[in-house]
Amino acid sequence: MHRLALLALVGVVGCASASTVGDRRDVTTVTVGGAEGGTLRIRNETETSSGIIALPIAKVWAALPAVFDSLGITPTTIDPTKRLIGTEGAKLRQRIGGIALSRFFDCGTTQVGPNADSYEVLIMVYAQLKSAPANTTTVEVTVNARARPVAFRQGYSDCQPQSRTLDAHMIELIRRQANR
Repeated sequence: MHRLALLALVGVVGCASASTVGDRRDVTTVTVGGAEGGTLRIRNETETSSGIIALPIAKVWAALPAVFDSLGITPTTIDPTKRLIGTEGAKLRQRIGGIALSRFFDCGTTQVGPNADSYEVLIMVYAQLKSAPANTTTVEVTVNARARPVAFRQGYSDCQPQSRTLDAHMIELIRRQANR
């Protein structure tokens, strides 16, 4: 009976909803009925990092398209007045900017290895700039990822950030590109 409840729970968890832009954490609660049922809370994190770049905002803004391009992400939102660039749904396979997706995301594992390296990974990524004192720029990058197997018709499951996060990596890429 325990195994049946666990299998039902896994099926429900696979259908959990994604975070929306701006949420730092989205918690999904799943309740399993019956005498041995219980509650499971699943937390999907939207990574957000910020950093200061010692350059004027115009120079940093000019660097953003090259950073997105180097990662293989085509922005669907470009708002010069808000200094915001990003996308809600970049579909990636295996790598981002030459780095295995599993370095940034934990989407579970199978016998083959990390799912992030074999699944279709759908990421939401935004970078926003704000003027800071002394002619510097604050960069805030927000990332969320979900994945699904390529060979099966199945919904996306939430991925969790690894210790090396894509948002922090992007801030470093923006810093390097802006200093060229």
